[in-house]
Amino acid sequence: MEEIYPPENYSASIRFPLKGYFDEFNNMFSPKIPFPVFSCDEPNEVQYLLAVKDLMEVDMDLNDLKYLSESCSTDHLTCEGENTKDFPIEVPENLNSSSKLPVAFFTSNEPSQLEFAIPSTPSDLKPGSDFILSILIYRPFAFKYFNAKNASEKLRFNHEIVALGRNTLAELRDTIICSSDDGLCKEVQSTSDNLKPLANAKNKFPSGFIFIDNVFYNDFRSSKALDYSLPILEWTKEKNIQNLQSKSIENVPLSSLTPRFGYPYLYMHQGDCEHLLVFADAKLLDNDDCLHSQCYPHVLKLNRKANKMCFMCTVSFAKWICIDSDRLPQNKVFMCTECCKAYNYIDGEKIGNFKLYPYYEKHVVT
Repeated sequence: MEEIYPPENYSASIRFPLKGYFDEFNNMFSPKIPFPVFSCDEPNEVQYLLAVKDLMEVDMDLNDLKYLSESCSTDHLTCEGENTKDFPIEVPENLNSSSKLPVAFFTSNEPSQLEFAIPSTPSDLKPGSDFILSILIYRPFAFKYFNAKNASEKLRFNHEIVALGRNTLAELRDTIICSSDDGLCKEVQSTSDNLKPLANAKNKFPSGFIFIDNVFYNDFRSSKALDYSLPILEWTKEKNIQNLQSKSIENVPLSSLTPRFGYPYLYMHQGDCEHLLVFADAKLLDNDDCLHSQCYPHVLKLNRKANKMCFMCTVSFAKWICIDSDRLPQNKVFMCTECCKAYNYIDGEKIGNFKLYPYYEKHVVT
């Protein structure tokens, strides 16, 4: 598909054979001598200098090491004439820290970083034994040929997933968050309709695929799954589009892929819910990363998203979407249960013409 969507239009990288690249990188730069573990929390100067000597693989006596340490000390990082003795070590009580915007005023659109529990069991990973991929998932967006009820009006980042090279595409798919998996956006007649049959849409309709490098990786783990790629492949044959193929999503480790970083790939599920998927970054595991394989993949960041409030009362959270109403000023209106009942129904009967859908949004960060 790169002939239709050229990589240079997205400032995408060259193709990276992930496993080969990181294996070569690890062999070139992994330290030959591990950093020693000290018996005390704070090693004394001699212990520290001897550890540095081992890592540097140099033949120096202790006096030369002390001289080198003093010469490279951060105490020398001062400007000429700078008085370092009078630096305040405590914040004065009368310090005026006011600014044009209140400190509590939210001015950043940065996604919130999620915390996860680190297992108490011993770690089973070592620094350099694997690599971490950062994968960005975007919300489905609405355009004239696509009218999913949970879609945004324009392309928006939704969440970031970090995964190990050993993780599979199936595990990645299970980590992706989308409200259309929570329940079916199917038209109902009133707010009193039973929504239990519509809940947990992912179990009822488990089909889906991830499209990367001209390959449809279909999820066939469930006996109820359909091959979403089949009609697309038939269409491409009619249009003489070649080199597309279909594979199972199972047992495909991320390390076996050769993606372009920054290039948009596709994740599709629930019939017509399409998400762009972008490989954003990759790095070797180090000591600062979680070294428990059971923690991967996991959602690292989730885009800040305000709760949808009722269009009428602006107090309660929205539970329903009213579409194409001849009595409302907008084509799509979010309403709470109380306002929806009061405005759209009399004695359980509809007033005017409109379509009513349940609204699912579990994963909201305020």
